[in-house]
Amino acid sequence: MNQDNYYFDPRVAAAYDASPELPVDDVPFYVDLALEAHAAGQSVLELGCGTGRVTIPIAEAGAEVVGLDGSPAMLEIARRKAPNSDNPRWVQADMRDFDLGRQFGLAIIPFRSFLHLLTPEDQLSCLGHVHTHLLADGRLALNFFVPDPRLLELAHQDIDRRSFISRVERRMRLRHVTQDEMQHLLDLAGFDVEALHGWFDRRPFDDTSTEMVWLARKRP
Repeated sequence: MNQDNYYFDPRVAAAYDASPELPVDDVPFYVDLALEAHAAGQSVLELGCGTGRVTIPIAEAGAEVVGLDGSPAMLEIARRKAPNSDNPRWVQADMRDFDLGRQFGLAIIPFRSFLHLLTPEDQLSCLGHVHTHLLADGRLALNFFVPDPRLLELAHQDIDRRSFISRVERRMRLRHVTQDEMQHLLDLAGFDVEALHGWFDRRPFDDTSTEMVWLARKRP
């Protein structure tokens, strides 16, 4: 996955957890979904798990979880934060193309990681692999920005952002996705939308929302 090696930089990985850009409300949302899967005897897959910011609280809540990420630097920190444990299990892989040889009751892609997929083909490939790795009637949850129409018009959805983490300036490319486009991608990949929330408290999505929080279910 082409992220301009942003999250592969050990300096970025080392400072990631202290970044002021990280949300504060998403962890309980994803933990609650994970516990619903756990109650049904199912495990959880997180794509773009990074340093385990969401993965580790899921494991601490008692659910079995696998964290997948393409960055060795991020996963090294995640392993240090949760040492000597079989849960979480960490996997280095590309979210566009992976084969874990098992299925899950829930897959999650927190903190806008889906936007690092820079083409519709990559996005659909990711969703297709998620679909394959979900049990029948399994669920997918993910979130990302509501795109600014002015930026989309200027950049054709491929947004080149600058980010500063621990005084390290790196360029980070994102492909913002509209509501209609995401609905179409999910449909093509074999998902039915269960809910679209406007924030992690599950408030309805409306014209004032700044975040799209999607919950979809694998189509039979």
